Amino acid sequence: MSKPARPTQADVARLAGVSVATVSYVASGRSSRSKPASPETQERVLAAMEELGYRPQWAARALRRQRTGLLAVLTYAPLNPWAEELLNQVQEVAAGRATETVILRYTDDEHLARQVKLIRGGLADAVLVLGLEDMPENIQARLAGLPVPVLAIANDGPKQISLVRQREQGAIVDLFAHLAERGVTAFHYVAEASHIHRRVRARRTGWVTEAANALGFDPVVHHITALPTPTEVAAVMDKVATDGSSALVCASDRTAIPLLWASLSRGVSVPDQLRISGMGNIVEGEVSTPALTTLGVRSPDYRAAIEHLLSRVEEPSLGPTAVDVPWEMVIRGSA
Repeated sequence: MSKPARPTQADVARLAGVSVATVSYVASGRSSRSKPASPETQERVLAAMEELGYRPQWAARALRRQRTGLLAVLTYAPLNPWAEELLNQVQEVAAGRATETVILRYTDDEHLARQVKLIRGGLADAVLVLGLEDMPENIQARLAGLPVPVLAIANDGPKQISLVRQREQGAIVDLFAHLAERGVTAFHYVAEASHIHRRVRARRTGWVTEAANALGFDPVVHHITALPTPTEVAAVMDKVATDGSSALVCASDRTAIPLLWASLSRGVSVPDQLRISGMGNIVEGEVSTPALTTLGVRSPDYRAAIEHLLSRVEEPSLGPTAVDVPWEMVIRGSA
């Protein structure tokens, strides 16, 4: 028994009551046509495609248009809650432009170099980079030299790469001023121990130390895993209890929340006896008890930057941009 014929654009056109050219336009996601199809027509075509099981032939389309219809997201593994939300926004914007998203995760510099080589080989039309500042300079240079537009969530990078700069340092200074006003005289800083984030971790630790020293603090620094084990949490809490520190500043909310729970389980009153703050502004911190004071972007929205990245695919004359989405201090019950 022969297989049923694969539906064609002509089949979709007949069912939707439109021309084959209109089906081709809707299927390709083109935005340069002088008289694009109306939203109602596009909905009718998409419904017909779904009913017939029609799928565009991506490889053939890419060959004709010299594009793949793909946006590559180059990111470290594992992802954190902030990155997960960012990816949701990426996929939302990409879907609106008939673009698919492919996630390329890397675990070390060698793995990263292989992923960049894939992109250079024509894998995607545009690239979003997470963790640019932690990458070796030679990898940053390769990304800057790609023949497709690149966007990075980073404070610094090659001029050929568009940047969304989060400017954490000002919020760190504000946090220590806030703690000093509330009588904190000694504190511990809990950094994440990760080979992926080593450069950013070192810089952030430097900012914390600088802000603390300016107010006469001499922080005790711990390095524990991003999702700390009970043993790591206990070691930090034991040290805090020993030296009588009245504040814990954590490099991420994921680290701060287990320490908040451990404090309460030991009968330590937060914030009366111990003030705890994190960084990242993840939703879990907002619903913890007490709610976690943190540093981060209050309402993270990167859609405009992603739109600009994909617009550069259609309009190569558009150059790279740099926009600031600075961190802020979000005061809640824990500090």
